[in-house]
Amino acid sequence: MKFALMGHVSNNHACWGREQAILQICQRAKKLGFDGIDWLDDCGVNPKEIRRITDDFGLPSVCFTPLSVDLNFSSAKERQAGLDAVKKAAETAVILGTDKIMLPMGGKPQFTTQESRRNVIAGLVEAVQIAAYFRITVTVEHYGDERAPFRISDDVNEAVRAVPGLRVTYDSGNVWLGGENAADGFVRSRENIVHAHFKDLELVFGDEDANAKRYMMTQSASGKKYVMAPIGRGLVDHEEVLRVMQASRYSGYVDLEYFGTKYETDAVLSESLKFISLNIRPKCD
Repeated sequence: MKFALMGHVSNNHACWGREQAILQICQRAKKLGFDGIDWLDDCGVNPKEIRRITDDFGLPSVCFTPLSVDLNFSSAKERQAGLDAVKKAAETAVILGTDKIMLPMGGKPQFTTQESRRNVIAGLVEAVQIAAYFRITVTVEHYGDERAPFRISDDVNEAVRAVPGLRVTYDSGNVWLGGENAADGFVRSRENIVHAHFKDLELVFGDEDANAKRYMMTQSASGKKYVMAPIGRGLVDHEEVLRVMQASRYSGYVDLEYFGTKYETDAVLSESLKFISLNIRPKCD
């Protein structure tokens, strides 16, 4: 099991579009002890420059997630722009040196969850074919959106059955938000999981300031609001998740996520890595 830092800066950040953004991400990854970078978009920087910098740091790019892909439409014509974005994402992944892309698929108010899933699956059939030309694997994750097409393992498994070649990015926090035990969510999709995201969550009590509200997530079953917390401090049972991952001999990357204002980001990531290291048992082959 190896660990990846999520590489991302928002498009209103002072470093957006500058190589400095990539340098800072790589420096943070090295300082905290991560093994690679999971890119959330390209930070407005030419992918060739990202590759040059990550190579200099000895940090592999392990996945690329474009933010501009939307396949949730009822007609093929409407999905075409999203498929064009898939092609661009696959080309970017090749340059970065990763073999996979992850497509986060959200819901829409005009569609039920089932309608969104049907729309997205129809688009994914073509998306996987496009990416295969570049030898890139397409993955989808459980998504923390009440109307999202893929919230729990049954949802992503349905997509995998319908789309040959599609694979899963397991997300511990998102599958829990969808109402499924996080460890069960891993076990039920294990044979198709090629990447993983960890996030932990704690309940929101009382009012939060406007900035914090940007990072709140809602649990589908209860309607309660949550914010991210260090791995091991929140409500997701990551000790159990780690046990089942090790039992299945998962050897891929785990991306540790934190978006929020309650805690300082580097402190969260450092604490999360420490928690995981204490809960990973030595292999006895």
